[in-house]
Amino acid sequence: MTEASPGLVSDEAGQLRAPIRPAAVVSAPPPARLARLRGWAGRHRPELLLVALSITFPELLTGSTPTLVLFDPISLAFLLGLYGAGVLLIRETSVRRGGGWPMILLLGGAYAFAEEAIGTKTYFDAALIGPGGAYGHSFGVNWLWVSQLTIFHAVFSIALPILVVQSVYPRTPGLRFFTDRGYRYLAVVFGLTVLAMFALFGWGWHLGWPYILGSLAAIALFTALAVRAGPSFPPLPRVPGSGTVPEAAAVGALFVWSFFTINWIGPSLRLPLPALIVGMVAVSVATLVYAVPRLSGPGRADRRLAFTAGAISFLVVLSFVTMIGGNFLVGGVDALLVLSFVRWARGLDPSPVPSIPPGASAAPAGG
Repeated sequence: MTEASPGLVSDEAGQLRAPIRPAAVVSAPPPARLARLRGWAGRHRPELLLVALSITFPELLTGSTPTLVLFDPISLAFLLGLYGAGVLLIRETSVRRGGGWPMILLLGGAYAFAEEAIGTKTYFDAALIGPGGAYGHSFGVNWLWVSQLTIFHAVFSIALPILVVQSVYPRTPGLRFFTDRGYRYLAVVFGLTVLAMFALFGWGWHLGWPYILGSLAAIALFTALAVRAGPSFPPLPRVPGSGTVPEAAAVGALFVWSFFTINWIGPSLRLPLPALIVGMVAVSVATLVYAVPRLSGPGRADRRLAFTAGAISFLVVLSFVTMIGGNFLVGGVDALLVLSFVRWARGLDPSPVPSIPPGASAAPAGG
């Protein structure tokens, strides 16, 4: 075979034809199942972020759940059924009923009783919360722990993850993530998870009927107050200007550091239990009064992210303490969280976002 002209070769019969070249390397398309999974994850990024943050803030950063536990399918199923279904259910309920942050926080209080009173039973057994659990324990109830965990879960397990998602995805507030059937499935998954925890956790120590009925009454009370709360309870007027980003971060940090100082330093000083409970509630209410009128509405996503970053600052410091105890992977969680906040802040769209009526369906609807 001889060369005839540039780009062509001639065979033994003198016929010109294109040369035979090696086939170009073409990457094989991803398997159909993987492609569908990627497509599903892309359509449901807000929901997935909401679930991830609801687990990260209260469990991973505090060391309550070591990071390696996420690779245990059974433990992960409990976390998803409890925190994931819980935060999605509360967020969806507030959207469908047109509720605001008071509704979300009150439903977060109901969530806290479902987890800590019915599920893990830490509201009652002093031995489950360490040597300091005896402080404030009377009539079979850990009163300081009840106050602390009810506020903590309402804020860090429920409200702050919703706040971040509303900031990162500014068109999601007011949108339903789930169909009616999906909404019912969420309630069933959450309820079954709490029932499973009630049956499996706290071996050798069981709640008496007064504690069970009291816990259910507290859940009902928080839920009833949430339904009556509406968009704002009491009404808080919008504040023009809404402050600065550093101010929002400082207020979030002041809240969390004051909150845990009262809880951790107060008992060692043997301060009266009512004073500690009143102090926690006062700090939380003061923060709510600041945050709702200054952080709500379009154009304030940077302040909402700054407030959240300040509010989790104590938990990030606490996570480094757990690293010393051997929970090394939480350092990766911290790094990923910091990078995510930086990326979210840089990607914020300053243009106004059109308001969406509460309860409008997302497209495509989850479920």
